[in-house]
Amino acid sequence: MKEELDFEEQSVFLLPLVVQDRGVESLSGRTILAVNVQDINDNFPTITVEVISGSAGVIEVAENFEDHGLTLALVTVTDLDSGRNGRVVCGLDGDSSTFQMVEIYRGQFHITAVSTFDREERNRYSLVIECRDLGDPPLSSSTVVNVTLVAWTSSKITANPTSYFLI
Repeated sequence: MKEELDFEEQSVFLLPLVVQDRGVESLSGRTILAVNVQDINDNFPTITVEVISGSAGVIEVAENFEDHGLTLALVTVTDLDSGRNGRVVCGLDGDSSTFQMVEIYRGQFHITAVSTFDREERNRYSLVIECRDLGDPPLSSSTVVNVTLVAWTSSKITANPTSYFLI
């Protein structure tokens, strides 16, 4: 072979075969040989985080936030491998009494708060998202998402929009 095969690029090769004997009245036959490429665990999980409130990679949460279970970020994890090699398990490394990461669909997770925050006590958290696939040997990836507590005001905020959009 001139180059390595990669299951993710092409998983099946169809090779046309022609067989012919050397007899006086030569006979021939045709068939197609299917060569199936076996997948190996050669791709790491890819983690994408979509922050609901804040900016890229930084979740902003109001101090005294009491809406436990509200989604703070969506996490999508993909692995190009197939079968068990492409299945991933993920979790948050660290303090599980403050945040949790729950799988809502295969490869889709959300991060929620499970406690109330006090900005004077602690104003920043770093969440390490760790994902590993079920291949042999398993491959893993991680990323960090920061959580910043913002001041909470008890004064009522009002808005006077001048335009409305229908979506």
